[in-house]
Amino acid sequence: MKLSFPKRLWFLVPIGTMVMGIVTYTVVRLYDELGRLNLGVERGSSSLKESQSDGFFVGVYFPTERTITLKDTSMVEIPDAWVEHAWKPEFTWSLRDTKVVSNGYNLNIPIKAAKFKSNQVGLAPYQEFTLQLDRGDLQYSRHPGIGYDLGGDLGFMISLDTLPEALTFDVLAKQHADDSWTNATVSKRIQFKRGF
Repeated sequence: MKLSFPKRLWFLVPIGTMVMGIVTYTVVRLYDELGRLNLGVERGSSSLKESQSDGFFVGVYFPTERTITLKDTSMVEIPDAWVEHAWKPEFTWSLRDTKVVSNGYNLNIPIKAAKFKSNQVGLAPYQEFTLQLDRGDLQYSRHPGIGYDLGGDLGFMISLDTLPEALTFDVLAKQHADDSWTNATVSKRIQFKRGF
């Protein structure tokens, strides 16, 4: 006995196939997105080389002074700061990871190891100084806090909304490991001028 499929129902085969394809795609996409919790979160490159190869690098800010002297008379070399477009990871419709330009910029001042020291045996090293965006320049960043990349090459990092002609940073110094950064004093100011 031959099974026959009514001719008027043949149009259901492509529709059913399409529905199954959409459901399968949706399930696969959802599964992959659940494993990528950083999707859509603004990020920065892990190095200048990565920023350049990914096409996010914008340019360089040059310091007006190349060294600063800390309270203990030690010297810190001030390198050029580099800036890139902020970006965020996305998952394309073709199920591939990609990076797309986001709002704002990331400025990195690659001061190595940020001068960590310890005066007593057995004490953990502490950061002797930090940078703080000058009060007058707070208008350029909605997130004016400055981080430090302890394990990498980025140094001091700050998010910027726009790229002004110059940025000024206060160098905050503390003398002892148990000092609070709120009690740290401004020992110097550094200005970086846009070079692009």
